[in-house]
Amino acid sequence: MAMSRQSWSVNGLANEFNLDRRTTAKRLESVTPCDLGPEGGPRWRMVDAAPALLKVAQPAARHRASLPAGMKLLADIPNPVHAAWVGGWLELLINIQPLVGRALLMADVPHDQVDRCSKHVMVSLACFMEASAHKAGIQVIADHDGLAWVPIDDMVQPDWDDLIAETAELKAAEAAGGSEGTRTRDAAVDFDDDDDRAADRLAG
Repeated sequence: MAMSRQSWSVNGLANEFNLDRRTTAKRLESVTPCDLGPEGGPRWRMVDAAPALLKVAQPAARHRASLPAGMKLLADIPNPVHAAWVGGWLELLINIQPLVGRALLMADVPHDQVDRCSKHVMVSLACFMEASAHKAGIQVIADHDGLAWVPIDDMVQPDWDDLIAETAELKAAEAAGGSEGTRTRDAAVDFDDDDDRAADRLAG
């Protein structure tokens, strides 16, 4: 004899998912019951009911119109943890070119190469973010064709003349031993010394 699948009433599902009866009934409105119970009330299979009962409502604050520039993608991510994760990556991606550009200029990379290098870093970061999103199951990024989800129009574009002048001033201050240079030297990390201390702690 074939074994029939168990069906669940509203009360039974409310107890299983730790929800009140009204919330349970509301979330089940879009789910078709599989049969009727002895008292004539609708019953559902667990496999059909669970996705609706586990659904997280999308907060009103995440409406597309209220999102800052470059963050419109978050409106299509219902999971708040995934949305926060993607939001952090997008913030970095949007601002990455001037950040990398300043570092490259401080490292004496020729000016004519800084713009191209910073764009390469931006693309590499976007590719890494896309691969990570695939692994995390963030479907809204996986569904896009290539890097079409990247908010190109909202990227912060560096003012290279200003950055070049700024880094030149910093280098001049360092060379002159000024306060800016002193702070830079004081903030430097002695990695060899840190490695020695870490090795001593592990040995002890």
